[in-house]
Amino acid sequence: MDLDKNKELSMKFRLLNLSLLFAGMTLTGVATTHASTTASLDVMATVPGICSVEVSGIEFGNYEGIRVNTTGEVSVKCNNGIPYAVALDAGLNTDGANRFMSDGMGNNLAYRLTYAGADWGDVGITDTFIGDPVAGVGVGSGTSYQVDAMLFQDQTANPGVYTDTVTVTVQF
Repeated sequence: MDLDKNKELSMKFRLLNLSLLFAGMTLTGVATTHASTTASLDVMATVPGICSVEVSGIEFGNYEGIRVNTTGEVSVKCNNGIPYAVALDAGLNTDGANRFMSDGMGNNLAYRLTYAGADWGDVGITDTFIGDPVAGVGVGSGTSYQVDAMLFQDQTANPGVYTDTVTVTVQF
């Protein structure tokens, strides 16, 4: 019977040890639990309404008294959905109704700039030259507009180099 009692005591001792072990694990688990808190992180970006413009010049070449037609180009790049207007001012040499190239010695050659057959001006933008701006809406990439240029025929001109500078304005 002593053997049975020893087994019983040994078994109780093991159960006690296991109970203490589980109790220790439970207490240990409670002691190592971490607290937490949360916060919101706001993320933001701003897409500005911007436009840029690039141009290619107009070269009439040699003028020999006959009408000369050529083209230039205006390329406008605006962010998506931005409405804009492209205006061409009167240039440096104008009488208010015509654009002229000058040789710097008081001699002029009259020329015309158009888009889709109409005078390309800046009425409503800077109001220096008759004609309307060309309207568009940004698509995120460049949109090209052809500038049709005509040098009038039968103009009397002294030999020389004739130039003008026209300012291109993009209003958005």
